Amino acid sequence: MQKRKMADPLMASVGTPSLHIAMGKIKEEKQELQKAYEYYDNGHDRAAMVKLLLFRLNDVQRAVTIIRERPSIETALIIAEFMKEKKDPLITIEFFLLAKEFEQAFEIAKVNMKKKTTEIPPSFFEQT
Repeated sequence: MQKRKMADPLMASVGTPSLHIAMGKIKEEKQELQKAYEYYDNGHDRAAMVKLLLFRLNDVQRAVTIIRERPSIETALIIAEFMKEKKDPLITIEFFLLAKEFEQAFEIAKVNMKKKTTEIPPSFFEQT
């Protein structure tokens, strides 16, 4: 236990992503979620960052913003599936498209085509 506490200050000088990711997992297990997020960020593990934001920190907006800035198929799919469960068709479609899951995006769009276009919030068309 004491050794892990001593590791935190030393990690600032460590450049090995796999060590940061390992520390992120340890911190997540210990419920130190913000610290875990920082370690995942330093380890460039965007999938772990997004999962932590969505499922543990309940910060959907931050997860969406991060992936809009630098999308990857893996992380876009995580968000698309999450938003599909939350019944948010616009963001679900956006992230299925980013994940190159065109058929799933089309199916969601088809189901939601019956809605009036006036129901689409203007923020959907804005790039953040």
